[in-house]
Amino acid sequence: VRGKKHNPVFPKLRNHIAIIIGPAFLPMSSKSGVWNHINYLFPIRALDLKEMFGAFVSYTVGDFVIPYYGMVAVVYAMIGAAAFLMTRRGFVKGK
Repeated sequence: VRGKKHNPVFPKLRNHIAIIIGPAFLPMSSKSGVWNHINYLFPIRALDLKEMFGAFVSYTVGDFVIPYYGMVAVVYAMIGAAAFLMTRRGFVKGK
């Protein structure tokens, strides 16, 4: 007997795998530098150290230049903080 709050795991797992592995099949663009900068931040590319150090990618914010590994750390720290807050909201009981 299934309860009302039964959440199937496999659709969530499928979505997570698609997010992690899917971008490996997205090609790098020879014309769009913006797409390449976004594409480098996907998890599968962020874990590839050979590509990370060989790409010479940096991100410019005003006069400040952030190296690739610094931007990866910033983006994943923001994603982690957002995930923590959403998880916390899910476990805190309403009044």
